[in-house]
Amino acid sequence: EKQNYYSRKHTLEYDDVMNKHRGVIYSIRNEILDGKGSEHFSAFLARAVEGVFAETFDEYENSEDITLEEKQQLLVEHVADKLHYQLAKSDIDSLGDPGKGRQSEALITRIAVSLNERTEALLEFLPPEQREHLKCQLILRVIDRHWINHLNAMEALQKSVWLSSYEQKQPIVVFYSKSYELFEDMMRKNAFALVESVDDFERQLEEF
Repeated sequence: EKQNYYSRKHTLEYDDVMNKHRGVIYSIRNEILDGKGSEHFSAFLARAVEGVFAETFDEYENSEDITLEEKQQLLVEHVADKLHYQLAKSDIDSLGDPGKGRQSEALITRIAVSLNERTEALLEFLPPEQREHLKCQLILRVIDRHWINHLNAMEALQKSVWLSSYEQKQPIVVFYSKSYELFEDMMRKNAFALVESVDDFERQLEEF
């Protein structure tokens, strides 16, 4: 009976977390469908830029004796690879030491604005209503695909947490922490995938 109680308790806790995740995603979807597609489109592009910088800074911390020039080059490569954006020499010179100071925040904002402007220029041939519709379709496809993957990942996490002690840690504490990481990872993947979707659309236009 006691085991059944804890099983039910864990299920409710899992459902509570999933409901919060679902609430965020469904809220975003509904707002997109209600005419805020461009707003979320821009927000996702900004998240993609922030994600690239965060990943690059994490790599700095895991590298010993990395020079300033190597830091800058690593950032240039990551931005080009993930965002298909070429940093200008003036960007690097003004940045100084990546990861430190407000220069990074200013550069992140500048890149996000540039990506958004590039998208607008790419879709300029479409009437405003069709342009908005296409943005909505691109972002909804990305969200729906990664949401399904997230559901599967959360189900796997639930099983693994309750079946192991995790080094004497409370399973629910580990579950909350890991589920947050999974959600943030999903949102970051959404952002990167949206950048890829825009690039795919651009390639299709060029081939056409």
